[in-house]
Amino acid sequence: MDSGEKKKMSVHYFRKAYEAQTHGDLGEAIELYQKSIDTFPTPEALTFLGWALSFLGKYDEAISFCKKAIEIDPGFVQAYWALGLAHGGLGNDAEYRAAAHEALKRSSAQPEQVRRLTEILVSDADFEFERELELLHAYTRVHPY
Repeated sequence: MDSGEKKKMSVHYFRKAYEAQTHGDLGEAIELYQKSIDTFPTPEALTFLGWALSFLGKYDEAISFCKKAIEIDPGFVQAYWALGLAHGGLGNDAEYRAAAHEALKRSSAQPEQVRRLTEILVSDADFEFERELELLHAYTRVHPY
C-alpha cells in the first residue's frame, strides 16, 4: 500500500473511531484510533486517542500520545488541550496551565470557537478537571472534528 492509500485508510479508521467516541463507546474508539495511528500516524488520531484515554483515567498514556501529536504538528491546538487536560487529571496544575498557554498562543489562526474555548481553559483560575472535561465534551458535541 502506498502512502496515499495508507493515509486514506487512516482517515477512515479515524472517522469510525470518532463516531464510536461520540456515541460513548470508548473501547471501540481507542481500538480504531490505534488502527489509524498504526496505518498512518496523524496528530488528529494521536490527540483523540489521548482524549479517549483521559476519559478512562489513563492520563500517563494520554500524555504520551499528545506529545507525539505535538511532535508531528506543533501547531495542532487540540493536542495542547488534550495534553493539558491529561496533566490536570493527574493534578499537575503547572503542566496543565503550560499546555493551555501553548494552545492559546497557537489558537490565533484557529476558528473563533477554538480561540474562545482556549481562552476559557487558560483563564480558569480554579481548575476543576471534571468541569473542564465536561466543557470539552460539550464543545466536541457542538463542533465535531
